[in-house]
Parts: sequence; C-alpha cells; structure tokens
Amino acid sequence: MEYLKSLKNSIYLALSLFLFTILSGYILNKNMSFGLLEALGSIFGEIMWDPFSMMILILFNNSVKCFIIILLGVLLGIVPIIFVTVNGFIIGATIFEVETLLGLPFALMVLLPHGIIEIPSFLISCAIGFHLGNELLSRIKGKGEIGIEFKTGMRFFMLRILPLLFLAAFVESYVTPFIINSLF
Repeated sequence: MEYLKSLKNSIYLALSLFLFTILSGYILNKNMSFGLLEALGSIFGEIMWDPFSMMILILFNNSVKCFIIILLGVLLGIVPIIFVTVNGFIIGATIFEVETLLGLPFALMVLLPHGIIEIPSFLISCAIGFHLGNELLSRIKGKGEIGIEFKTGMRFFMLRILPLLFLAAFVESYVTPFIINSLF
C-alpha cells in the first residue's frame, strides 16, 4: 500500500488521460463512425478459441503490455502516455459502437466484469512507468534512485499486477461469456 501511495499523482495522471480519451473516442466515433467493430470482426471474427486458450492468450498479451509499459516508462513516460491514450480512445469508440448495435447494458456487461480488474492493473502499470520516467529525470539532476525504483516497480508488477491480470483474464474468458449468454 505504501508503494501505491507513492504512485498517487502518477495514478491520477493515468486515470485522467484514460477517462479523457475514453470520452474522446466515444464522441469522435459518434460523429465520424470509425467502424472499429467491423475491422476487429474481420481480423478476429473467424478465430474460435476454447476459454482456457483464450485466457492464456489474454494473460500473455496483457502481461507483456504491462511489463513493456513499465520498462519503457524510463523514456520519460512517453510509452505509458501513448498506451493509455490509445487504449482509452479504442475503448471509448468500442463502447459507442457496441451501445449503438446492442445497447449500453450489453456494452457494460462486456467491459465491466473483467475491466474492473484489468483497467486498474493497466493504469497502475502506466503510473509505474510515469514514476520511472520521473525518477530518471531526477537521476539526471543527481537526486533520483532509478535502480531502486525499477526494482520496486518490478516487484510490485510480479506480486500484485500479474495475479490481477490472471484474474482478469479468467473473468474475461469464463465469466463474461457466461454472463452474456445468460442475460442476452
């Protein structure tokens, strides 16, 4: 918890960027219609995976992304900024398209069960990346402890974020489809 407290400002930055870009993606897609679901459907529509394979794929994908976000955060936080804004925009655009086709309750049921676990994990990873970028700047000025900060961030990733990503992947692969099939 102490480490999370030290990331407070970085978490607020990641959350603010994320919420702003979700709203931007939603509004821009409403006005311009990107056809994001059609594009994703044409890429992934033919792939049928069993839930376990899907869970492993999702876990691997999300774990690698979070690791890279943290690792490349030392580049002055640029990679986490790009990641959080692009993903926020895509989520906003997707929410609009799913809402338009199937309604807001369906859009929320697809996103929320795993999103309440996965999104904070990504945002904390971005915050660690921001923090590392800031620590590098401090180190350049002769004050920072980038090595200690990197070890602490990686330890937090391994002990806290990875288990949450596993849980989110499980929920996305098993629970979300169950909820959708039961309710819709």
